[in-house]
Amino acid sequence: MELSINANMSDSDTKRIAEIVHDVFKTIEKDLSKDYGGAMRHLWIDFELIQSHAERRPPIPFRFQKRVAGSAFKKLTGLPTPLYENVGHYSVRPDFQELLRIPLEAVASYALGLIYASTSVLVEKQKKLGGLMRINSVRIFWRHAESAVIRLPFAIGWSNIARFPRPFLR
Repeated sequence: MELSINANMSDSDTKRIAEIVHDVFKTIEKDLSKDYGGAMRHLWIDFELIQSHAERRPPIPFRFQKRVAGSAFKKLTGLPTPLYENVGHYSVRPDFQELLRIPLEAVASYALGLIYASTSVLVEKQKKLGGLMRINSVRIFWRHAESAVIRLPFAIGWSNIARFPRPFLR
């Protein structure tokens, strides 16, 4: 499964936050992009950073799509776009007051904690959609996530992330 965590839209209040989390997200993506079994080949997680968007719509709930192609992008640019198959996609919305209040050096820990906790959706949806990721694969994914965070070369401690609810299996 290829993991992609993005914070690619920000505003003037969160531009610096987007820059901080970009490198952290890319490192985590590389560490967690592995074959976990099951049907899902891509997992796209959007970390929302525009409060005005959040006020107008709810976060994007998890959805699983058999095929995703960028046909609109191709129409605009004429460039070929890849076809992605078996894609899980959802967004994570932070508490904007908390995000803007915490020191910049704690932002990455806060973001990773929210993303880590959000992955419980994999178990919830796995039961409904069957076979997205095997239950044991989700456990392995979580163990890899914990290890990846501990190994980060950034000033992020697992103890900061541990304050977030740990994903659980029912």
